[in-house]
Amino acid sequence: FPPHFGRQVDEAGLFHKVARAVMIRPPAPGNSPGSNPGRILDLAGRIQVIEETEASLALGMRATLAGVSFLPGLGWLGTDLPRVRPDVKFVDNPYGDGQYAAFPAIHCDVAVIHALRADWGGNAHIGSNMAIDMELGLASQRVIITA
Repeated sequence: FPPHFGRQVDEAGLFHKVARAVMIRPPAPGNSPGSNPGRILDLAGRIQVIEETEASLALGMRATLAGVSFLPGLGWLGTDLPRVRPDVKFVDNPYGDGQYAAFPAIHCDVAVIHALRADWGGNAHIGSNMAIDMELGLASQRVIITA
């Protein structure tokens, strides 16, 4: 997003909770040298920031789409992430040995998805690198497309 987008939404008081997954990758062609996808806005304690990974976001949204309270995954086993997310519990594998992280369902009010191009009719072309855009759009009550 442009650097001013988050500040404008925050100043308008439009959200109180945000999920954040920091992904380190080189800037895409055309991004300004100063843009940083992992940059965090100074929210000054006004907004609850929930640490996520792409795995926890995907499983949480898929749980919502499936109508269940959680989905299990292996993504956080052996990491320090559960320390910052005590709501992520661990469950025993009912069919074998080991445990799974139980990622809670994520209910999104609004999703902001960036498309490669879009038209005024609401059609958007996201491209082949969709990551979790489809789940995000389907699990949200409203979707805002930027292009």
